[in-house]
Amino acid sequence: MQNLTDITEYCRAMTREDDPERYYVSLFAPASAQPHLWALFAFNQEVAKTRESVSEPMIGEIRLQWWREALEGITAGTPREHLVVLGLNAIPNFSTIRPLLDTVIDGRARDLEMEVETGISTLEGYADMVGGALHEAAARIIVNDLNETDAELVRASGRAWAMLGVLRALPYQIADTKAFSVTGATTQGLTGRSAQELEEQLEPLLTPAKTYVDREIMYASGKPTDKSVRPMLAINALTRRHLKALKRAGGSRLGWRTMKMATCANLSRWPHIIFSRNT
Repeated sequence: MQNLTDITEYCRAMTREDDPERYYVSLFAPASAQPHLWALFAFNQEVAKTRESVSEPMIGEIRLQWWREALEGITAGTPREHLVVLGLNAIPNFSTIRPLLDTVIDGRARDLEMEVETGISTLEGYADMVGGALHEAAARIIVNDLNETDAELVRASGRAWAMLGVLRALPYQIADTKAFSVTGATTQGLTGRSAQELEEQLEPLLTPAKTYVDREIMYASGKPTDKSVRPMLAINALTRRHLKALKRAGGSRLGWRTMKMATCANLSRWPHIIFSRNT
């Protein structure tokens, strides 16, 4: 069995490297909960990178099935010798959040099916699975007896962040050799088009997706009844910041690139923004 300190450090380093926004959020949580949040977010990175790590959907399904069975092993008391799995195994209320982790995996399985055009309602469901369920799991790690009102606030926050992630990922999807189709606006074959042509082609996605983020972040801005869940609502400030930059950019390819560069340059300063807006 691996040393718990090594497990914690591995998950912490992965979260800080691959998911810096949620890493900073975790630092606002009680110290006792932080290692468990890092394990959760490291798990999310493991399943989230499936699509970009495989050459075909079948291999991706095998990878996700490995994680489904890993969660079953934790429940059965026989965790696999994998540092992230062992990190999850150390979460005191793992049985409480287990169904939410299954939902995250099911959501990531949809990444392997994005060649099929879907409507905005399907994309909203995807955001709830990969973002809403994940953030609710994090909140339940912090507050085991989380009430449903606060759970929905946190879940809305996660949905907003996930949908924003879809928008932020579009430049990479355009450059990808794999098809990526949502709301009837496929990015396949868009490489090399002008910014205006891109905006026209992607309009069926951009407008409803930004409206969705607006709606969810407004709902998630409500005051929780339990102040302990505030760390998982802190990311709202960054969601607003990204959305504002995206709107200012106009959704063009150049605008997306400019927004990404500006965000990276200011990432180290955003915990101050959280405290100024959410405390």
